[in-house]
Amino acid sequence: MDQVPEILFVDDNPGDSELVEEAFRQYEVPVRFHKVSTGPQALAFLSQRSGSGEALPDLVLLDVNLPAMNGHQVLERIRADPALADIAVIMLSTSELPRDIAASERLKADSYVIKPVNWDEYLVLVRSFEQRIAAKREQPLQAPPKLPGLD
Repeated sequence: MDQVPEILFVDDNPGDSELVEEAFRQYEVPVRFHKVSTGPQALAFLSQRSGSGEALPDLVLLDVNLPAMNGHQVLERIRADPALADIAVIMLSTSELPRDIAASERLKADSYVIKPVNWDEYLVLVRSFEQRIAAKREQPLQAPPKLPGLD
């Protein structure tokens, strides 16, 4: 049986991660969530996983506006580390600022997604995440398809 996909959710708003987690439960998509609230915590989690030989998450959902170190700084460090560079990272933010989207593109985020404002949008987003994880596991040498929102 396949291993359960893992998602690292990096967001200082616990309500957002709870909504995404609940949407996965609603769709009965089996995933293992790891949640941290700061960039340094995310990097420490990934570094520990990489250093110990444990599997890295299938997907990192990374908020742009984080305390201590913003999401773009975290993404830059992930992409600069050869052991972490291939992790799928989706920027998930309330920011619609062109500079935030452009920075995410420049730093090679896999997607930039505006946080949903209602439950139905969360369910659609979870479906997209599920498809992305499935695509990565079936064809690990190819980049998964981009989500709407990052052209």
